[in-house]
Amino acid sequence: MDIQLLTQAENHLSAMGTRRCMNRRKAIAFGAALLASLATFSHAQDYPNRPIRLVVPFPAGAGMDAIARRFSEGLGRRLGQAIIVDNKPGGNLIPATIYNAKAAPDGYTLFFMLSQPYTVNQFLFKKLPYDAAKDFTPIGTMIAFTTGIQVPSDSPFKNLKEFVEAAMASPEKMNFGSAGTATQNRLSMEIFAAATKIKLTHVPYQGSGPATIAMLAGQVDAVFSDYGTIAPHLKAHKARGLAINLPKRLPGLPDVPTFAEAGYKDLHIPLLWTGMVAPPNMSPQLAAKLSAAVVAEAGSTEMRKFADEQNMIVMPAGAGEMRTLIEKDIEAWGGMVQKLKITID
Repeated sequence: MDIQLLTQAENHLSAMGTRRCMNRRKAIAFGAALLASLATFSHAQDYPNRPIRLVVPFPAGAGMDAIARRFSEGLGRRLGQAIIVDNKPGGNLIPATIYNAKAAPDGYTLFFMLSQPYTVNQFLFKKLPYDAAKDFTPIGTMIAFTTGIQVPSDSPFKNLKEFVEAAMASPEKMNFGSAGTATQNRLSMEIFAAATKIKLTHVPYQGSGPATIAMLAGQVDAVFSDYGTIAPHLKAHKARGLAINLPKRLPGLPDVPTFAEAGYKDLHIPLLWTGMVAPPNMSPQLAAKLSAAVVAEAGSTEMRKFADEQNMIVMPAGAGEMRTLIEKDIEAWGGMVQKLKITID
């Protein structure tokens, strides 16, 4: 055989062998991917077959804890398994967020969260021990808080304009309390102060409960807090609501005007909302199953009744809408925090 022909034949045979090897490898890879996909689908179908841990970044007995426990009861019934609340409070919600980021994405660890860890913290802290954009799987939104400015019932300020006029007359002499330095309620009041060109002194407390107590006792002039917490004190005539951060009044709080009604129609403060996320890299099938259950429970008659009683608003939305809302909040909160030059470390 001619040397050239022999070389061509060897090359052809080698190519055939290579193609066979490549085809074999492709077949093995395809088979492995198929098995993985089937295993994932099977896991999603069988899920859940044991109790689920729900991480709550607030102490037991707090307002957020009560919401989480109420929601987990209904969600557990829908999923057919018990949901165990695991409180991991403190640290500006960071410890609980890290816990979620490092947990297995098998659906047995879920995170009941405020929007803050994924929308605000990255602008307040120079460095975070988690990736705010990647270290979670969105599941769905549940409830929006109705927030606003409140004062004690014996306050000299009968409306929001009187409060603003007094603050203008005495820069930095008036103060406000909040649940903590890095909380969205504190930022909301800072946004209001900047919009109305007043200067207030911030007094941080360890949670909304102590801040509310301080306001009721007259230790601070006002708080920017949720009306679920304040409503009982309004009904008992111990506090007065100067404005609520909503487009229209709440049926349960007919005497509390909106910011627009109080004379500040151009003011924009993002809503505070709760949602549920899972650890990163959860399978789409499992995330979709969880999302459907969360949205169904958030929009249920029971949760709507609960929200009405607590002066909150149900906000049932799936994973895609949740991701979009997070992106919008990042733009809104981030721009405001950077404009106000607020940092924690």
